[in-house]
Amino acid sequence: MAVSVGGCHRDPAVAKRKYLESGDRYYAKEKYREAAIQYQNALKIDPRYAQAHYQLAQCYLRLANWTGAYQELLRVIDLNPDDAKAHIAVGNLLLAARKFPDAQQRAELVLKKDPNNVDARVLLANAYAGQEDVQASLQEMQEAIQLAPGKPETYLNMALLQLSAKQTEQAEQSFKKAIELDPKSLTAILGLGNFYAGQRRWAEAEQQFRRGIELEPNKALPRVALARLYLAQGQKSQAEQVFADAKKALSDQPEGYRMLGDFYFVSGDLDKAAAEYASLYREHPKDHTVKKDYAQVLIMRGRLQEAGQLTDEMLKQNPKDVDGLVLRGQTQRRPSVIRVGVEGRTRQCRGALLPRPGLQSQRKP
Repeated sequence: MAVSVGGCHRDPAVAKRKYLESGDRYYAKEKYREAAIQYQNALKIDPRYAQAHYQLAQCYLRLANWTGAYQELLRVIDLNPDDAKAHIAVGNLLLAARKFPDAQQRAELVLKKDPNNVDARVLLANAYAGQEDVQASLQEMQEAIQLAPGKPETYLNMALLQLSAKQTEQAEQSFKKAIELDPKSLTAILGLGNFYAGQRRWAEAEQQFRRGIELEPNKALPRVALARLYLAQGQKSQAEQVFADAKKALSDQPEGYRMLGDFYFVSGDLDKAAAEYASLYREHPKDHTVKKDYAQVLIMRGRLQEAGQLTDEMLKQNPKDVDGLVLRGQTQRRPSVIRVGVEGRTRQCRGALLPRPGLQSQRKP
């Protein structure tokens, strides 16, 4: 038995497959960084392991590492030129980069060999939409629906295209059809809610966003959608309550517990923002984003000594921290000029889509 087990560990084919299976288990649990490490381990054994390259690309997509995902997908195509999934994934990245003709070429390449590939039809429809060919876009999406009438994602795509074509009634029906096919689709529910919000149908929008919260109570996005709905109606206190509830419900998620402080900051209530960040700093002393945001608000309130202590702490841990160096420089300037160039800057909070007090100009996009 010992000889048999030892032989398995020395067998590269067995070892790489075990790493792949381990990565798949992490991926299923949405632990994408851990999954990526396992896929990389498999590739150390066999650099030509196309399946590991593809799965690693999927991890990079979930982690917003677009360059890494693109490179891994190209590697898959090099190893297997007929891999339709890889071509379509590359095409979707090209769509995101607004390289619509290139995305169209990827879709057409797949459809040449498989005219009934639904995902390629959807990609082609979106590529046409990016090139403002509305009729061709709608026609391709309708073809995709006919090929797979039970696929909710296709109806969701159709709804977005119909909105861009100002076909509002048809778009609403497509959103509803997507939800009918998958009642637990948070994307479709929020899509319909945003559609109602755009039509100023506030009550119906609120109903959808609350439905999203009930469906996914541990996710930030539906809570942010509801808060933004209240803000659009000038209901600031209701939005504040949503963020306060999110802080409690998502106390173990940075994008959840930071929301309330971010809300106070962008609302211009710096006293409340300072108090909230102080509380977060005590509760999450290792959260560097909280620390930086707290220091920024302290600087804007003229509390330079306290801000200086925070920046010293940051730079002690990482002397090359760019944000820390900028903040230290601000603590050494006159209070009257500290706010220049800070207000109005925004960045996307992970999952929250809220303006944040951080130093966006110092970060890579």
